[in-house]
Amino acid sequence: MARDTTFCVTVTCDRCLVAAHRPDDPTGQPAHWSSLDEALQDLTAPAWGWVASHDVQICARCVAVLTCQNHGHQWGPWQSASPLGRDDLGIRLCARCGIDEVVPWPRAVS
Repeated sequence: MARDTTFCVTVTCDRCLVAAHRPDDPTGQPAHWSSLDEALQDLTAPAWGWVASHDVQICARCVAVLTCQNHGHQWGPWQSASPLGRDDLGIRLCARCGIDEVVPWPRAVS
């Protein structure tokens, strides 16, 4: 029987430890590259949104969270949570990191 051994590179986020997966792959399986340089080239492209170098790899989700921690959230408008079955709550979402803020509703919100 013939055998062939092939090595590949996978990358995980240094912050959340989630493996990089191709943005267009619905399975979420880890992506594989033939070299670290190839991986870094893909990961730093706009479609991936990672901050990555030979020393540090941070996924787009963690980049968004860290940006909000340092510069504040980009809040969307307040909305009633009634579509979620909660007429007594208002909700708004950060356009950058996706975190929500929930308050009693209706109330005067700024």
